Amino acid sequence: MAVACFLVGGTALGLLYWLARVEVQNRLVEVAQGEARILEAMVRAGQTPENALAILHASHHQYQLLTKSGEIDVALRRGDEIVFLMAHRSDAHMSPPSIPWESDLAQPMRAALSGGSGVLIGRDYRGRRVLAAYEPVQGAGWGVVAKIDMAELYAPFLQSGTAGASVMLVVVLLAALIFVRMTNPLVQRLEESESRFRAIFNQTFEFVWLMKPDGTLLEANQTALDFTGQVPSLVRRRFFWETRWWNEPAELQELVKSAVAVAAQGQVVRREVELRGFGERAMTLDFSLKPVADSAGRIGLLIGEGRDITERKAAERTLAEHSARLDSLIRNSPLAIVAHDKDARVTLCNPAFEQLFQYRQEQIIGRPVDDLIASVEEAQEAVGLTNRVLTGESVHVVTRRRRRDGTAVDVELHTVPLQIAGESLGGFGLYQDITDRLQAENEVRARTTQLDALIRNSPLAIVVLDAEQRIQMCNPAFEQLFFYRQAEIMGAQLDALLAPPEEALNAEDITRRVSHGAKVKASGRRRRRDGTLVEVEIHAVPLVVEGKTVGAYALYDDITERRRHEVERERLVAELREALKNVKTLSGLLPICASCKKIRDDKGYWNRIETFLREHSQAEFSHGICPDCAKKLYPDQFAKMYPEKKRAPD
Repeated sequence: MAVACFLVGGTALGLLYWLARVEVQNRLVEVAQGEARILEAMVRAGQTPENALAILHASHHQYQLLTKSGEIDVALRRGDEIVFLMAHRSDAHMSPPSIPWESDLAQPMRAALSGGSGVLIGRDYRGRRVLAAYEPVQGAGWGVVAKIDMAELYAPFLQSGTAGASVMLVVVLLAALIFVRMTNPLVQRLEESESRFRAIFNQTFEFVWLMKPDGTLLEANQTALDFTGQVPSLVRRRFFWETRWWNEPAELQELVKSAVAVAAQGQVVRREVELRGFGERAMTLDFSLKPVADSAGRIGLLIGEGRDITERKAAERTLAEHSARLDSLIRNSPLAIVAHDKDARVTLCNPAFEQLFQYRQEQIIGRPVDDLIASVEEAQEAVGLTNRVLTGESVHVVTRRRRRDGTAVDVELHTVPLQIAGESLGGFGLYQDITDRLQAENEVRARTTQLDALIRNSPLAIVVLDAEQRIQMCNPAFEQLFFYRQAEIMGAQLDALLAPPEEALNAEDITRRVSHGAKVKASGRRRRRDGTLVEVEIHAVPLVVEGKTVGAYALYDDITERRRHEVERERLVAELREALKNVKTLSGLLPICASCKKIRDDKGYWNRIETFLREHSQAEFSHGICPDCAKKLYPDQFAKMYPEKKRAPD
């Protein structure tokens, strides 16, 4: 009987030890996993390993561990050694030495650094047997171990082996067995229900909190915990407004505290709040508190919910900004804008539309837009354009519309459909008064026609260039002078086309001066298509638009004939000048004999007249005989030579 009692007592003691170990083991697992998840969250948030350890180290100053020998270690593998980064006990922080990887010490940490997760009984870095939970830190290459000395775990049970205790243990064991057998189905159902609840509770995207009416937090789901990098043990049994979700600013804490007080009175509370999470994460939260009452109407539980509406609020702000920009664009647009629905009835118009068509917006809302601004003659065209827009087509036309006073106005019309998800909701019409523009275009067209006629009919060869001196057009006189057709030389460089090698520098100088805004008049030779050269007078003028040179035009006048005459004239002038240099001029009184007609020179000698003239001029003489002298000197010969003179009376 005694043996039986001892066996029963030992069994009861072992069962209690097992239950105690399971409880401690679960707590160790929760601590190890919580520490690992916190470190992972800090690393993902961009914290350096040193900062993450510093934060964790600081948080452990106020953290009470499981037992006196309870310890949390963080380490990493460096080469063939296990290097401990942190070791925390209830009474102190320690710095364990490095342990060789192949050593039989630090067995739990070796398992964590190998990527494992679980619970074991083995030797720690001191060589003591410990019950340890180990967990790897993903993304950092660290391991976390939460442990307790087996000696401390054994101690209470080794000290309670008295006979009386054995009897009590027997009674407790029997009662426990009966209780377990009776309640096992209920416990199983409760566990299943708890499992389902936990799955839903932790996997939902929303934040969920459960708390007492006084604000003491009972549970927070994993989504809420991950946002601030917390574990359940750090938030349970704390006032809700004192947790990390609401730690700043102080106004937020007061808001949550007052919301809890209102919900505890049975009212539903809903607010939009801005939260700061782990790693400076920010979120706009749709936060609500709902009271849960029992059958007697007493509030026994508060359920807090939070929905992330950050994207929705951003979309709302973007939409509001876009709406404000669109409204400002429409109201301040110089174009007349009118919007209509799918029945072509006006829904809005801007001030420019009111000014152009002389209607106030309130006068035309709900009225068909085509009836307002299209005359009878234009009605069919206007309705056709509107129908095209309602079928999803964009239209751009120049047309005419009617003001309120009946006057016509020429407009450029852009109409675009308004569709959402393929459904036509109406359209927009943009009207620009182009009366002045059409008049200006007509004037420009007339001037262009005149200018074109002037260029085409000009006797001077004209060519127009762009800013890069490429040919844009030329007139018939240019084609005739240089033997090129316009189509052949479009885009060609003018100087490369016309300037012969000996005129290249001259042509480049003219081009440079014109490109700098100068008007140039020059002359030179240019090359025709057949290679022949032609003398031309060149007038080059820059084309300047708003102070910027955008091109040039050149006029060529064929001066070949004029140049030939000029050369001939210059030659004759030169010859005349040369002749004048050799002319000896006779002037003054010449003394001449009245009988023999000899002339006295400056030296006093008398010379025959032909001798004197030859010496004092360029004249040369040939001798003959006049009829009178021939008759007198040679009468016989004279009669033969001039028979008619003989018959004439003396």
